[in-house]
Amino acid sequence: MKIALIGDLQYKPGEEQTVFSYMEQVRAWQPELAVSLGDMGSGRQAGTKEAMLQCRAFFDTLPCETVVLLGNHDVEYRPDEDTRLREQEKWHAEVFAQEKPYRAVHCGDTLLLCLSVERQPQELLLSQHALYSSAEQLRWTKEQLDAHSGPVVVLSHAPVAGSGLRCCPPVHHAATDAFMGQNFDPWAWRDLLADHPNIRLWGSAHFHMGHAYQRAITVRNGATHLSCGVMCSCARDNTRQTRLMELLPDGRILLSTMDHLNGGAVLQDAVLLPDGTLSGRYHAPSRHEFLIGEDRALRVWDAPALGRVYIATESGRLWEYDRALQELTGTICSGEKAVGMSVFCGRIYVQTDSECFSVPIDSDQRFHRLSGFVPRLERPEDALPAPSLPILPFRTLSAPEGEYILL
Repeated sequence: MKIALIGDLQYKPGEEQTVFSYMEQVRAWQPELAVSLGDMGSGRQAGTKEAMLQCRAFFDTLPCETVVLLGNHDVEYRPDEDTRLREQEKWHAEVFAQEKPYRAVHCGDTLLLCLSVERQPQELLLSQHALYSSAEQLRWTKEQLDAHSGPVVVLSHAPVAGSGLRCCPPVHHAATDAFMGQNFDPWAWRDLLADHPNIRLWGSAHFHMGHAYQRAITVRNGATHLSCGVMCSCARDNTRQTRLMELLPDGRILLSTMDHLNGGAVLQDAVLLPDGTLSGRYHAPSRHEFLIGEDRALRVWDAPALGRVYIATESGRLWEYDRALQELTGTICSGEKAVGMSVFCGRIYVQTDSECFSVPIDSDQRFHRLSGFVPRLERPEDALPAPSLPILPFRTLSAPEGEYILL
C-alpha cells in the first residue's frame, strides 16, 4: 500500500498554486492513502475554518482518501479569546467528514494509528502552542493497540518523547512543544512503545525540516522514528519535501522522499524489515545524545537525585535534560550565563554573573516558555544555599542541524 505523509501545510497567502502543483506531483505517485499530519495555514490563518477549507481543496486533487490530523496550530487559542469563535475541532469534523480527529486504518495486517493534537482545557493552558492530547484519545489508542497483534505504524503531528529525531530546531524545546504531551504527561505516550513492541514505526512532522539529516530517521526505544518535511515555504531549511511510505505484502516498509524542487523525483531513504532491522540512511542515537542548536555548551551539571542534567550555553541558556525521558524538557535560564547550580529543599538554585534565583524543582512554572501565558515561579536569592552540583564531562559534536551534546 502506498501512503503519502504530508507535513505541515502552513502555506502563505499567494502560495496556493505552488501547493496545488506539488500535490499534482504526489498524485502522479498514485498513493492509495494520504495522511496530513496537521497544522493548516500560517499566521492568523492557522486554526480557521477558511484554512481547513483551502487544505480540503488541496487534498481533493489526490486520487485517494486523505486522513487529516490536527496540529498544535490548528487548535491553539489565547486565554483572552472568546472560545465560542474558535471551534476548531467542530470545523475539522465538518470540513473533513471525520467524527474524531484521530483515526485507525487497517492496511492489510498493519494497523495505522493516526493521532491528533487536541484543544487544551482552559485550566491547563500554559503555552499557546502546547501539544495536548486528551485522556479519551490515549484510552482509545491503548484499546486499538491491545486489540491488534500484528504490526503497527503510528502517525502523529509531533514525535513521541525519546525518539532521537534531532532535526528538531531548539525553538521547540524552548517553547516546551517539541514532543507529544511535553507540558502534560509525555510518559503516557512514551510507555506505549514499551508496552506494545509491535509498534514498528512512529512518523511525525512539526519541525519543518527536510530529510537529508541522518537523524531524520532514527532507531530508538524499540522502534523506528520518522520525521516528515513540508512542501510549503514554512520549511526552515529551504527544502520542499514529502515523505512516502510503502507497506509491501512481504512485511517490508519502504521509506522514500519526494523532492518537489526536483520535479517530484523520488529517492529511497530506508527499508524497514519485518524483524525491525533497518537499512539505508538512518541513525541510532547514543543513549544520551541531544541537540542544543547553534550554541556552544560551556558546562554540564549533574543532578542525579532528580535524574536530570543542566547544560549552560554561551548564549546564556540553561537547558534541563531528563535522563529517563532522553529529552530536553525546557529552559531554566534564557538570558544570563549560569556559573553555579545547587538543589536544596525542593528548589533549583542558579547563580549567574549578576544574580542568584531559585525555582521549584517540579513545578510546570519553572521554565521560561516562548509563547507562554503563566508567569514563572522565580524567587530572588542571596546565594547558593548548598555546594554547587558536580560538573559532568561531555563531548560536543557538530552536524548540519547544529551542536550535539554527548554525555
